[in-house]
Amino acid sequence: MKDELNNTDAELLLILQEGIPLEQKPFSIIGKKIGISEEQVIEKATFFIKRGMIRRFGAVFESHQLGYSSSLCAADIPSCDIERLVVAITPHPGITHCYERDGHPNLWLTMTAPEGELAAEIDKISRLLAPFELFNFPALRTFKIGVVLDVRPEMQPAKPQLSESVRTTGITMTAHKFNDKERALIRILQGNIPLSSPDPLEPVAKALGIGYEDLLSLLAEWKKNRIVRRFGFIPNHREIGFVVNAMCAWKVDPVKVEEAVRNLAKSPSVTHCYERIANHVFPYNLFAMIHARTHDEALKIHDQLAAQAGLSDGRMMRSVREFKKSSPVFFA
Repeated sequence: MKDELNNTDAELLLILQEGIPLEQKPFSIIGKKIGISEEQVIEKATFFIKRGMIRRFGAVFESHQLGYSSSLCAADIPSCDIERLVVAITPHPGITHCYERDGHPNLWLTMTAPEGELAAEIDKISRLLAPFELFNFPALRTFKIGVVLDVRPEMQPAKPQLSESVRTTGITMTAHKFNDKERALIRILQGNIPLSSPDPLEPVAKALGIGYEDLLSLLAEWKKNRIVRRFGFIPNHREIGFVVNAMCAWKVDPVKVEEAVRNLAKSPSVTHCYERIANHVFPYNLFAMIHARTHDEALKIHDQLAAQAGLSDGRMMRSVREFKKSSPVFFA
């Protein structure tokens, strides 16, 4: 579907992913940047949604700031059992992503739960997968999170500094305390905001009984404090041409992780980058997710990343089936 996009469409799709301005008439502001009207921005954004290029329009929250924890888990499941077991586990609301990847282990999932409850929720999934063992790969440090995919014909070179849509820091944070109205706001913004108004957040403010400018100020403060990573359009990577996504992992001396990450995280092809706890089943501690248009391009990206970061002894595991992909649900 990306082939249907002209240069203006491609630029707009990138801007909408990076996040709309938390100001009045945000689509008018965006339109002025690229030389089109507010009405055209909304019309094109509606087209992106209808064609499946966008999964959701809303906020991306920092789960640790909301009092939630997450982890990556994996199991090695025989092909004859995988679909039956996926049906058993994916209804769990804490599972946000679930993929079959080539290689071993072959079933990978992410789990999010309130802090203090994550281990128990992972244990529930472990029992559902029995007799196959579920392995846990918790993050020691999160260096980059930000799925923003550039569909312009000539992608811009990697920038020396990362955009505001990603975070490059350790994961140690103190959870923010939210009142009832703020929790109600989070429940709305974690969903899909309709494009029914040039000011899409104005109906949200009315529904909560707060002033529109007060809402914008609160969200700007949340963004400044990394409670909200961005408020924008979440892409469907396959539908905009990035049909390959792969998990790359390397064995890295812990003292050299930060040096390697400086090279990995600046690549626009890397959307996530973590240091994780390794184990005997999958003895890799540095993880990076990449998106590409073809398998050959993914291999090329993997090799370039390894060379730039001075990494060896790694693996690239493509996602061959996507069973679930959703955003975390907070304060349900």
